[in-house]
Formats: sequence, C-alpha cells, structure tokens
Amino acid sequence: ISFGDSSHSLTIAKGQGQGNQFMIETIDSPATGSIGIDTDIEYTSNGAEITYTNFQNNEIKHVEEATNGWTGGTLFTGTLGLSMAMDSSENPHIVWHIDNVNDIMYAQFDSSMSFMDVALDNNGVGQLDNELDSNDIPHVVYLGGNGDLMYTTCDNTSVVTPPTTGGPCDIDVSPG
Repeated sequence: ISFGDSSHSLTIAKGQGQGNQFMIETIDSPATGSIGIDTDIEYTSNGAEITYTNFQNNEIKHVEEATNGWTGGTLFTGTLGLSMAMDSSENPHIVWHIDNVNDIMYAQFDSSMSFMDVALDNNGVGQLDNELDSNDIPHVVYLGGNGDLMYTTCDNTSVVTPPTTGGPCDIDVSPG
C-alpha cells in the first residue's frame, strides 16, 4: 500500500509473503508541506508505480520502482483527487482534479511516458475513480460541480495511442 505518513512523506508498505511482516520504505519527503495526501498504486511486471500529490507545490507526481530505487518526477498541476489504472501494455492512465479551476483531467501514457491529456469536465469537484475495461477503454466516475455523480468513457472504440494530437479518445460525459 502507499500512503502519506505522520511526517507528511510518501511511504510504501509491502508484504514479505510470510506472516505479518511488512517492509516500510519512504519514497519522497517534502522540505515543507505534505506529500502523499492522495496516492494510487498499481503493480506491473517491473514492480510498483505510484501516482501521488505534493500538496504544498500543487503537483501530481509519479514514481516507478527500479532496481536501484525509485525513478520519476512531476507530471501535472493538481492537488487533491487522483486515480490511476494500468492498461494491458502496463501504461498508466491517470485522472486528477485541478483545484481552484475545478477541472477533471485525464491522461493516457505510452511506454516512454509521453502522454495526451484532455479536460473531462470544467466543473468537477473530485472524488474520482478510473478503471479500464478489457479493451483498455477508460471508465471514469467523479462528483460533478452540481453534486451529481458523473460518468465518462470513450464514446467509440477508436482509441488513439499518445502522443498524437486529438486526445486519447472521444470523451462523452453524462450524469451517472
């Protein structure tokens, strides 16, 4: 699991397979402020990938487990509300909320971490989740600005592989 600990650092706890033993590792620590208020972790054949917030700097960050530690960096502007899903090629699809402008954003990455992003809604308030179906089509739910539960997905099957122009897919937003 990934979480923000009491020192406001991003931490991961991994089971060791025997008994109730966990390996606890700090991945990122802020000079000031809070890291890891929102986290999402997915496992690939190479290890863990974590998307998380650096609340103090208004950043969405992403790290990948590597043989010599963790690699990654800042992806986007945003604070609270994020969700990540991995497609069948182990590429992340991330949904996040940009506070103060209330944008709900979606990004689809390729193997080099190049991405296309698109605003799903300009009046969303967060509380979101992102899952992919067996065809790697995203399905996103979130709380809309009017208090409705909103659902969005691609409205066709012509998913464009990033980073070409035109976005990851045609998005159709409707109340849930």
